[in-house]
Formats: sequence, structure tokens, C-alpha cells
Amino acid sequence: MKARALILGALTLALAPRAAIALLDRPYHDEPVYALIGAAWLDGSPPYLGLWDVKPPGLFALYAVAQALGASALVCLWLLPMIAAGASALGLYAIARAWFDAPRAGAYAAGLFGAFSLAAEGMRGPAVLLAAPFLIWSMRFALAPRRRDACAAGSLAACACLVLQSSAFEAVLACALTSLSGADGRTKASRAGGFFLGAAAPALAMAAILFAQGALVPAFEAVASVALARATFHPVGFWEGLALYLPWRLAPYLPLVALCGFALLRGSLAREGGAQAAMMWLVAALAGAIVQRAVHAPYVMPLLPPLCLLAGLWLARTEATAHRRALACLSVCYALAFSSHELLMGYYTRLIRETAQTIDARAQTPGVGMGLHVVDFEPSLHVLTGLPPATGFVFALHLNCPFPLPRGVDRMTEIAAVMDRAPRFVVIRAEEPYRGVCMEPQVRAFYAERLKESYELLRVVGRDNEVRVYELRQGMAPRLRSR
Repeated sequence: MKARALILGALTLALAPRAAIALLDRPYHDEPVYALIGAAWLDGSPPYLGLWDVKPPGLFALYAVAQALGASALVCLWLLPMIAAGASALGLYAIARAWFDAPRAGAYAAGLFGAFSLAAEGMRGPAVLLAAPFLIWSMRFALAPRRRDACAAGSLAACACLVLQSSAFEAVLACALTSLSGADGRTKASRAGGFFLGAAAPALAMAAILFAQGALVPAFEAVASVALARATFHPVGFWEGLALYLPWRLAPYLPLVALCGFALLRGSLAREGGAQAAMMWLVAALAGAIVQRAVHAPYVMPLLPPLCLLAGLWLARTEATAHRRALACLSVCYALAFSSHELLMGYYTRLIRETAQTIDARAQTPGVGMGLHVVDFEPSLHVLTGLPPATGFVFALHLNCPFPLPRGVDRMTEIAAVMDRAPRFVVIRAEEPYRGVCMEPQVRAFYAERLKESYELLRVVGRDNEVRVYELRQGMAPRLRSR
């Protein structure tokens, strides 16, 4: 009964803040792109051939499955993160019981994960959050004694890599833990074989699906070569980027870092086998964040599960009950306070909604041209209006900014082809996003010329005239047949 109460309490702590946030209307960032690609996959257009992105196919498969089961694209934006947070919390509870024999530590870890997963832009559903439950449960099975547990660890680690490439760092650790936990050489070899056998199953299944649809080679190019080129592409150097981004990205987790430090300073805890595994997990996750220079806040989220485990372990083993509860409550309050910036995004949401309503109202009347091209604003406009993108680069900043592109794609040629298809609506921001790092002057000048030549300004949206909506002028015809 006590264990059941701890599990329910942990799930409540993990899901209650996220359930309340689900009521907020936040249709922005990258997640609508994943939903669009998942929906296109259900309609027979596999990723990388129709709509293109650098994320692995497993991420789009999650959205495709959710929509196949009846969830709309907008529902997926909060439903999948909710499921991922709940599964992650349960996984941390299971790890604490298995590694530390401390259910109370698991309850603390689950509750802390629920709060702190919101802190680094986790109110939405970044890919790293959707990969988290696969990695957490892989770690749970990595130290379990049976060979079938080794197979489960490998299968879950492979699933995590199919959702997010940087999960490979933790997957390597899971493989090492699985192999080295054997009592003798033969057992270690058997467990390693079980891990690789389990890992091969989802990888080969996804490869077979993509091969059957003719998308295997484009998928490998996007997920491996282009994604690797993007990881090394940034105007800020490697060490300069670490110094600039990493401290700030770790700021949401400062209470966890402090509690983790307390646990390591307590020698008896640091010497526990489970604590050592959690520390190795922390190092592997940190390596992934460093490779990506922690440019975006979600890139440091892989550090969260091991931090929560170590913090929960220290809280559970602290004898002063009042101090323990006070520290846990203060940590949760800190995380929720750090998450409150999302509550201030109401104006941005209204800006997106107002832009979508402008397009939707006009689309009900006859006009020329088809589709919508969002140059440098939110791709969620496609979800909100139901209008298809005019290019396979549905997250158009991949095309319009100097990011690496698939082999054989010339940036200006593809941009010209998009405008030659004469999409009915074009949405463009009045100022360059990302502090001028993104769109180059010649790209913006090309759009300005084409819009002046073929389009009429339908409306300027926003209190500061941030977004401009254009409609194709009557009498204009596509110069290029639409794909």
C-alpha cells in the first residue's frame, strides 16, 4: 500500500503541472512540424521524400501513431509530452527501487522530474523529452540480471536513438552497463549479445519500412550527414559556445545540481553501485550537451534524469525530515518559477492565432494559387489553417537560412522554385529572427522582389507590425508546376 501511494504521489507531482499547462494554447516551435510530417506519413508521403527534417524517423512515427489512434495534430502537441513525462517518472521510480532499494528516492526523483522537465522549454514537447522514457527504461533494464532484460535495454536504447540522435551517448552507456554487469566473461558476452539483438530489432524494422517506401537513403542522409553538418554549423566557435550557452542552459537545474553535489559529498552514497551508474549517466548526458554546445535549452534536458535520481537519493537518505521536505518544495518552486516565462507567451500565441485567422478567413473566398509558404514565422500555421506547405522544407528556416541542406539542393534555386509555384499566401516577418544570424540579405531581397512583383499585402499583424501576410495577386499563374 505504501509503495502504491508513493507511485501515485510521484505521478501526481510529475503530471499535475503539465496537465494544467495543457490547457494553455501554445501552437508554436518545432513540434507542429513533427505533427505535420507524421500526418503526411499516414497519407502515404514518407519523411524525407515529401516533407523534410533532420530528426530521426522514430520521432515522426510517434506523431503518426498518435494521429492514427484519433488524436488531432494540436492534441498531439500536449498529449505526447504528457505521456512521456508520466512514463519517465515511472521509470525513475523503478530505477530508484532497483538501484538503491529506495522507493522514497524514486518518488522524489519522479516528482523532481515532473517539475524540472518544464523548466528548460519543456512545457512543449521537444524531441529530447519524447526520447527520455526510452532512455530511462533502458537504464532500468541495463542492470537487471536476466538476458531478456538486456534485450529490452537494447531495444529501448535503439528506440531512443530513433527519436533523437544525441541519445547515442546514453545508449553507449546502457550497452556498457548491460555488458559489464555480468558475473563472468561468458555472462558478459551473453548480455552484450542480448543488448545488440534487442537494439537490432527496432532499427531493422524502421529501416525495412523506409526501404519499402524508397526513403531509406534520404533518411540516412538527413539523420546522419546533414544533422552532423548542422551540429558543427554555428557562427560561434566550440569553446566560445560552451562558455556562452552552457552556464545559462544549466541555470534551470541549479537546485538539482546542488542536491546532486550533496549526494556526492556524502561518501556512503557516492560509493553505492547505483549512484556510480547515475554519475556515469550524468557524464554521458553532459557529453551530448557539450557536443551540441548547449545552443538551445532542451539540449541539456538529458542531464535531468540522473540529476533527479541523485537528488532524490540524497533527499531520501537525509535524516532531517523537515529539511528534506523544505528543500524538495523549494526546488519544485524554483523549477516552476523558471517555467513561468511560458505563461508570458500569451501575446505570441495571439499573434500566431490572429495570423492564422486572417489566412483562414481569406481562404474561404475564391482566389488564385494554392498552399501557404511560411518564410520565417511559425510552421504551426499549416496545422491551424489546414493549408499545405509550398515546399518540402516545411520548417522553412532550414531552407531560407544558411543551414546545411540535402545533397544536390541549391538554396536559391529551391527558393525560386517555391515562389514559382505561386503559393496563394506568403507569411514573412518584418524583422530578421535570431538576431540577424538567420536569413541572409540576398534571400530577403529575393523575397521582397517576388512579393512586390506578384503579391498584394493582405494584412500586417501584431502591435509592432511583426508579421506580414501576402496573397497572390489576381491573374498571376504559377511559373512552375506544383509538386
